[in-house]
Amino acid sequence: MQEVREEIRRIMAEVLSVSESEVDAAERLQDLPGIESIKVLRVVTKIEIRYKIELDEQVVFSIKTLDELCARVTELRSGGASVARTA
Repeated sequence: MQEVREEIRRIMAEVLSVSESEVDAAERLQDLPGIESIKVLRVVTKIEIRYKIELDEQVVFSIKTLDELCARVTELRSGGASVARTA
């Protein structure tokens, strides 16, 4: 999961226009500098493309920390419980 965490941290830093060191894995996502809902959706889109998965936006907005997001991505990549977008 460390690899996923580092990649998602990089994506978040890029979208938020901050340094990776400003994206703390344990910090609440809503407390990250420059965070707003449209940027969260950009992060989700980049994660979906990078990992070839689909995340339901409602589930994403219920996630509190980067670590939680990484756990969901890792779970989806390994074929675990689905948080896939419903049609």
